[in-house]
Amino acid sequence: MLLCSFLYNITCFTYSSARNNILFIFLIANPYKLAGYFNIMMAVGIDLAGKETNPTGFCIIEFNDSDSLFGCIEKITVEMLYNNNEILDKINPTNPDIIAIDAPFSRPINRPWRHSEQILLSKGFKPISCQLANMGILADRAIVLNKELGSYRVIETFSRAVEKILDINKNMLMASVEGKLENKKLNKDQYDAILCALCGMLHLKSRTEIIGNTENDMIVLPGKIA
Repeated sequence: MLLCSFLYNITCFTYSSARNNILFIFLIANPYKLAGYFNIMMAVGIDLAGKETNPTGFCIIEFNDSDSLFGCIEKITVEMLYNNNEILDKINPTNPDIIAIDAPFSRPINRPWRHSEQILLSKGFKPISCQLANMGILADRAIVLNKELGSYRVIETFSRAVEKILDINKNMLMASVEGKLENKKLNKDQYDAILCALCGMLHLKSRTEIIGNTENDMIVLPGKIA
């Protein structure tokens, strides 16, 4: 037991301080890592603001491939960013496995709702139409950012729907990830960014539903929508 604990602590320290060395350490010290059970992945969540002068919630979740929703999480980091360059500067060095953004990747043509949003409305969710001025500004920014992130796996999500499907709130989330979240307090943008990252994490685990039917009109949400 002491030896296992020692090896676990050494691995955690190596991971947090030098991510590129983790495979080497685990191959030598941890048979579970060798078996692929503790494969560490990274999901970024972005609660995008419409204007670059307004704060954007940004989250990184580092997680393993165990089945537990919150038990698989190793570490959560959140912060506030502003312009697209700041977002790219945070993403590029980390090389995440997936990026989930709460913002529309397209605008509807000659109608108030995209096809994906019409489905959400029929299921009782409440998206906001891109025909509204502020949402149009957000969509334009999201379209640009999505293109700038072209080399990454990027999905659109809807944080309010993620929250409802997972049946959680901010207090429940913070209690579930106690000791893994660096921040002791979360504002709404940071909380929504975590919800986005959780959806990205679940998408990598094949535990999501895709709403919509075209490349830029698909919203990814957890689980199956009844």
